[in-house]
Amino acid sequence: MTWVHNATPEVDGISHYPAIIAVSVSLCWTMLIVVAARGVYRRRSLGSDDFVIFVTALFSVLYTIFCVLQTRWGLGLPTVLRPAQNLLTFKRLSYSGKPWYQLALGGYKVALCIGYTRFLADTDMKSYRRVIIATGVFCGAFQLVCVLLNLFSCLPIRKNFDQSVPGTCLPFLTTQYPMASIGILCDVIVFLLPIPLFTRLSFSRGTIIGLCILFACGLITTICSIVRATYLSQVGPRGSGDNTNVVLWGTIEINVGIIMSCLPFLHALLAGVFRKSGQTIRELRHKKIACRVDDSTISDPASVMAESENGDLEKDDALHHGDMQRTRSHSSDEPIMAEAAQEAPAPEGIIKTTQVEVFEERIR
Repeated sequence: MTWVHNATPEVDGISHYPAIIAVSVSLCWTMLIVVAARGVYRRRSLGSDDFVIFVTALFSVLYTIFCVLQTRWGLGLPTVLRPAQNLLTFKRLSYSGKPWYQLALGGYKVALCIGYTRFLADTDMKSYRRVIIATGVFCGAFQLVCVLLNLFSCLPIRKNFDQSVPGTCLPFLTTQYPMASIGILCDVIVFLLPIPLFTRLSFSRGTIIGLCILFACGLITTICSIVRATYLSQVGPRGSGDNTNVVLWGTIEINVGIIMSCLPFLHALLAGVFRKSGQTIRELRHKKIACRVDDSTISDPASVMAESENGDLEKDDALHHGDMQRTRSHSSDEPIMAEAAQEAPAPEGIIKTTQVEVFEERIR
């Protein structure tokens, strides 16, 4: 039995459906794990941005399902090898999947903008907050327009998947290229929006650079969008009509976009993982030194232990000194944008200062 309906074993063997399914399903599961981690980690402080990203994840799952279903009807095969009796069903599936792709694109962008404004609500950065709100409204409205353009690109609607029906259609590339270009521009703006806030932080230069890199990683989504846009010409009137790469890279784009949009909100969780990893490494190193002492392989075990422990204490003290430069702890449930807002210059007048001293007792 072949995977592709109505195809011979030889044609079925040519299809790229194994690679399409592997990439799509693995990325979709990764996205769901990241979104679930976000939900569990922020379960006590869920906001509207979290619920938007949950719904967006559902849109992505639906588009991935349509991507896999299309492989059963010819996706992954050159157009000349696709069974003719599969064509109508294949086009219906392709048409049905397009709205979920556009909704997923808009969903994670709107969720990011809502998250930014949520943590600037009680600050004096009203102008910046209005810019973020305007960006979110534009991105959401634009993706809704894209949904309508895809649904009604041909009239009557049946002509979208049955070219034998009389009617008219919008030029494919004339509509798809502007949609892809504006979408890419929205990605760049949304992921880079919080970076100017970091200039108000009292962190070290290295910490600020790290935060900028974290948000700039969202531009990986832009790369996926650009790659997808390069394959649009294959679906155009002068192309082969093969939409395999467009659908595949669309699946990659939305799943990567959701993953990247969740990472800034999991910064404390990720930092905790790295801290535990560093602690485990130090414990293993101490055990190794202890074994050397027990085996009497060194002349002065106490001095070696003291030297190693003092070195670790100096490193830990340096880290704690760097952490005390922050006004809020990175282990809180709030994203790093909240810290940026709190670090904004205080207005003139009476200033209340709270001094926090942290005493740490070390057990030797």
